Amino acid sequence: MTKQLTSNNIKTTSVVLLMFALFLISNPVFAQLSIRSIVLEGNKRTQDYVILRELLVNKGDIFSEEVLNQKLHQSQNNLLNTSLFNFVDIGIVKDTSNQYCDIKVEVTERWYLWPVPVFELADRNFNSWYKTHDLSRINFGLNTQWLNVTGNWDELDLLTQFGKNSILALDYSFPYLNRDKTLGAGFVIFRNDKHE
Repeated sequence: MTKQLTSNNIKTTSVVLLMFALFLISNPVFAQLSIRSIVLEGNKRTQDYVILRELLVNKGDIFSEEVLNQKLHQSQNNLLNTSLFNFVDIGIVKDTSNQYCDIKVEVTERWYLWPVPVFELADRNFNSWYKTHDLSRINFGLNTQWLNVTGNWDELDLLTQFGKNSILALDYSFPYLNRDKTLGAGFVIFRNDKHE
């Protein structure tokens, strides 16, 4: 009798464990998605590796749908924080088996060339200049900032200023020099002439 009860308990436990396992597999919260591919759209100037570097997922990774959504939300914030894009939309395209998915990253690049006029007085304030009305004590020019010059998240600044204080400055920075994309470099050429 005891042997029969033990056998029944084992059968019952096996059935309960099997039903629990089927519940876990069929429940979308516990279902795992494997990333089959990552598709990038909208990056006309920006290189693919710049975008892929900011994503927290890679091709072949396996996550639950909830964790995948969290990682994609953080990846979207990472891309927006680069200041390279106005809009970033990341979506999941599942296949019919709900085991594999494709990640679609759609970006809208921003305008990278920003010319800003320079106009300033060489005197302490407007009242000091207004007493003399001396036009030679005015500084004018153009400060041009060009972001993402080569598509590698690099930056070029050119400042040309004429008048009382003439300035010619060129500043270039390149963020990725090594293979791991952790080291960058830059240089500055600067000339300043004060007409005193």
